[in-house]
Amino acid sequence: CPPPRPPVPPPPAVAPRRVARAPTPHPGAAPARDRRQTLAILRAGGASRAALARLLAGAAVAVLVPALAVALALERFVLAPVVARFTADYATLPLTISGGQALVVAGGLALAGAVAVLAATRAASRGPVAPGLESAE
Repeated sequence: CPPPRPPVPPPPAVAPRRVARAPTPHPGAAPARDRRQTLAILRAGGASRAALARLLAGAAVAVLVPALAVALALERFVLAPVVARFTADYATLPLTISGGQALVVAGGLALAGAVAVLAATRAASRGPVAPGLESAE
């Protein structure tokens, strides 16, 4: 006869406390390294590299569109008036941003976002999936 099994201990009276994390303003706004577990789950489920790129591109857009709006507003309402005060006595400068200049800024942000998405997709799709599935505590 095998020896009797020891009794199962009762569950703790109070659940173990988890460390609270600061919420992100938008689910897509978390950096790729913070989304490692999510990306690993998607990879384990058969997501393609293109699907990961689309997810990360959405996260980049969620960050870059507000960044563009803030940059244009800062230029229009803060930087241009300050520069105008400095040059008011000796120079006349056109201090309003043109549509073409705004497109150049938007294009630069889009290029930076595309490079970041490609680099993050490459990093997320390399190596085994298992280490990314470990819980981040």
